[in-house]
Amino acid sequence: MDEMSDQPSQPPATDTPAADYLSPFFHALEEAARQALGKTGERVNALHQAIEEESAQVIGQLHGVLATLERAFSLEGETTQTDPQHISRLAEVVDSQSNLVFRKIRPAMDRRLKTVAPRRGPALAALELASRGYAECARFLPEEPQPPSPTLEKRLGRIPGARLFLDLLEVSPRQLYIESLPNRESLTEHPLVRNYAAAHEKAVTQLADIWRGLRFHFDLASEEIFALTEAEAPREEPVDTAAVLADCHTLLVETCNDAETKLIAGRNRLLEALLALPGALEESNRNFIDRIREEFLETRRWGNLRRHYQRQARTLAADWQGKAMSLIDQGKEEVSRSAAGLSQNTNLLRNVQTLLGKGGRVQETFLALTDLPGKETLLEKSASLPRLYQRLFTLGPLRNREFLVAREEELEDFEEVFVRWQEKKACSVAVIGPEGSGKTSLLNSFASEFGARGELLELNLDLRLQQDEDLLRIFARWLDDEEPLASIQELPERILQEPRRVVIVEGGHNLGLRTVGGYRMARAFMQLVMATRRHWLWIISFRKYPWVLLDHQLGLGQFFTHQIRTLFHDQENLQEALLLRQRTSGIELTFVPPENQGSDQRPAATQDQLRQRFFRDLFEMTSGNIDAAIYHWLLHVSWDAASSSVQASPLKRFEFNFLRALGRENLFALAEVLNHGALAADEYAQIFRRSVADAANLLDSLVHFNILRIEKSTEGQPTYQLNPVFFGPVSATLESMNILH
Repeated sequence: MDEMSDQPSQPPATDTPAADYLSPFFHALEEAARQALGKTGERVNALHQAIEEESAQVIGQLHGVLATLERAFSLEGETTQTDPQHISRLAEVVDSQSNLVFRKIRPAMDRRLKTVAPRRGPALAALELASRGYAECARFLPEEPQPPSPTLEKRLGRIPGARLFLDLLEVSPRQLYIESLPNRESLTEHPLVRNYAAAHEKAVTQLADIWRGLRFHFDLASEEIFALTEAEAPREEPVDTAAVLADCHTLLVETCNDAETKLIAGRNRLLEALLALPGALEESNRNFIDRIREEFLETRRWGNLRRHYQRQARTLAADWQGKAMSLIDQGKEEVSRSAAGLSQNTNLLRNVQTLLGKGGRVQETFLALTDLPGKETLLEKSASLPRLYQRLFTLGPLRNREFLVAREEELEDFEEVFVRWQEKKACSVAVIGPEGSGKTSLLNSFASEFGARGELLELNLDLRLQQDEDLLRIFARWLDDEEPLASIQELPERILQEPRRVVIVEGGHNLGLRTVGGYRMARAFMQLVMATRRHWLWIISFRKYPWVLLDHQLGLGQFFTHQIRTLFHDQENLQEALLLRQRTSGIELTFVPPENQGSDQRPAATQDQLRQRFFRDLFEMTSGNIDAAIYHWLLHVSWDAASSSVQASPLKRFEFNFLRALGRENLFALAEVLNHGALAADEYAQIFRRSVADAANLLDSLVHFNILRIEKSTEGQPTYQLNPVFFGPVSATLESMNILH
């Protein structure tokens, strides 16, 4: 042992045949590392300069926008403040500057950011460059197996039987080195790439928040100014035009100045991450070369052999581990199914207890639902929140993609469809989702993105199609014809006389009624779509269950080349959709712990834990419905003036098992409302062959419990729709009872 420990870490060349090829090999490695570092430094410097120039140009353009707004407001101040023409001109200036920001300035900055994105950006490119250089160095290593050194052979000769293992030691140095090289997957998971991706994500998120805030505030100011130009209508209180304009002026100036400050901060964060790359690459290169040097010079044959067989052992172990995990997963599935069955039985017992009225829970739930505030009452409750916050959480669809979350794939589908249609290929799109799931928001985002690239027509199918006259009348309105055409057969030719355009139709649930012959007009409408979908790009929205019913009755899916579905399927997307608005407000958010927290010995929950609990409960209550989520958010947040923050209280949970106690007549009524998207009393009467008065009484009773709500059609007829707040529990209950499919 003493003799072995006295040996030098790098044996002399006369005793080590490997020294003949290792010296040029390591020299080549060092040179490859230097070249990769030099080229990376050059690229980083070029990107650094380009980003600085681009950001300076953006800041200069924002200064130009601000100067234009200042001139417009100052000119308005010199004129008669109440002159509608001057105010209208001011509104147009604000709108034009908004278009400049979001159609020219932002896209240029976004294109520059894509050049430094992690997937194809400088971090991964630097590692790939170094990796290619390392791979080329393999040519300096012998491809044929090498015999052990004389010293090692001499030592092994002293061990009885060790001669048998000498042949095993003859492994190709080139092969061993190639096995040590990083592959593509390991490069993408390299700490250098991960750290850069994290820094890049923070910078991009900060910049996205800037554009989102700009968009929101410009839209807000534009709405306020345009409202002043509307025809005079009776108002409860007179409007102070000068004060409104002054507020809008201040809002826009502060927004632009704040955007500049945040833009510089976001740019600096990105540049810091970029400039850190050469140093990180140099460290990575040094670690790699030191590891290879250790393998070839210090541990050499025994170490290389051990690693060689360790890699084989790991591969074999991973294979067996995969098989073992598969068996374990199968066992878990069996246990899970058994547990699910037990849970189902337990829930059934609880449901029976609830339905029997144990503890008065059914009555309590009915009263709680009756007391839930409607839309108008909820807005009054939210009046204590800052005005900006109220605007951000307005109940209703989005108008652009700034607050759209987890819809990148859907917008890419729209892009693909749009390109196909421009090539004059047949295209038609069905957008499918429950009430309040974000269909209109998605369509508005598409319209804002693609409307400038072609003629766009946005329509609403707000009339139940039952007779030929209904279809002819609605197309006469859509096409601005003074009189409807004489027959449906003339409609395709009439549409082909119109310009090529994108046509967005909302309200596909009104295509038919579940009565004898009630789907004849739906078939006629869809055949019209088929005949004209090379000329018009038809995009039609359908509520979930009407689509299922129409697809069953007519094979509706065959009329559409693409189908896009809307609904958040996980808690994270729903959470991000709400917190995106929260971040844009710039207001601090605090989650309030439950009243009984601290009464036991458990430690108080942290804000992260309270946030996770809040959004977990919210997702369970809403089934991913964004309208329902915003409703509950506004119901549970309040303004704390002392801390100038918004506080979110724990969600109040409801036991929806009471729905089973409504009675079959009420349950079938809810099912038909869902199947048709909305129903008028006379339509319900036709389906169930009841009097209109009886139908209205039954539907009104469900309105009393807030399960249904009344909306007015364009013809003034009240229609009954499911309250989006209860879509999840109502649909789940009806499906579990086989009333809804």
